[in-house]
Amino acid sequence: MAWRTDQRRSSEAEQTLRAVADRVCASNSGTIWHDWAVSAGAVNVTAALPLRGAERWLQTFAEHAQQIDPDLAGAPALALVGPQAQLENLAAPGAELFGHLESKDNPGLSDRLERTTTQGYEQITVTGADPSAALGSAATFLALATLSGGPVALLPKATKQAGHAALIQIRRVLKDRQPAIMWQVIAQENHSLGSLESTLDAVADLGLRVTRDEELLIKQFAIANLNRAWCSPVELVRALAQYEVMGWGGDLILNPESQVNEVANADLELALEGLLRSPRAVLGKS
Repeated sequence: MAWRTDQRRSSEAEQTLRAVADRVCASNSGTIWHDWAVSAGAVNVTAALPLRGAERWLQTFAEHAQQIDPDLAGAPALALVGPQAQLENLAAPGAELFGHLESKDNPGLSDRLERTTTQGYEQITVTGADPSAALGSAATFLALATLSGGPVALLPKATKQAGHAALIQIRRVLKDRQPAIMWQVIAQENHSLGSLESTLDAVADLGLRVTRDEELLIKQFAIANLNRAWCSPVELVRALAQYEVMGWGGDLILNPESQVNEVANADLELALEGLLRSPRAVLGKS
């Protein structure tokens, strides 16, 4: 299970959810193992259970979860991995158990720029809505792979071409419980915005179009990364819950090849434009 949490109270949310899980596991002697993972705006608990005790475990957790302040955490994303025949009888009741919990998700997310300085260095972050809801989970995943890593890696190339001694990264987070894209720039004081602007110009110069050969390499890279979740049942269920709670699309984990290979070149280009939208907007380039 995974929850979106209020980042301003993330420590409190994690402690509260941990306490609930510890009580649930202590009261269910059949619990084999459980573990935690905390990411940017989400908390994930993974448990290994015998099938005969799984429904009772979920019922107990749902009962305890009623006491949690919805400002801390609302209804969780729930993923189950096990023998298909048994899970078909467990998935729907499991989801219904948590259906009464209130969600405090916000209706929208505006573009934001934040700046901090320390010891002569400056960090800026630009945050905006994740484009996957409009442009598709697979296309957005491929666009991120095209920008930040893999066989094309437009962003590192553009940073080098721009000639700035700056660290520029893009990553996916939850902001105000909404899926978001965050650009982070670290440079000498008063140089961060200039570094970001010239790097975005360099990305445009390199071109947001990818050749057919590059597209095939990017898709192979993306599928290989997504398939890593299938190395064990624990990694699979953890990845499913994470992709669902972060708004990245659990189907990407369940069917990597079909989801990725269906992305057309034009959709990939639109997703690349979508990832660049927020920094362009705060720079007045939209």
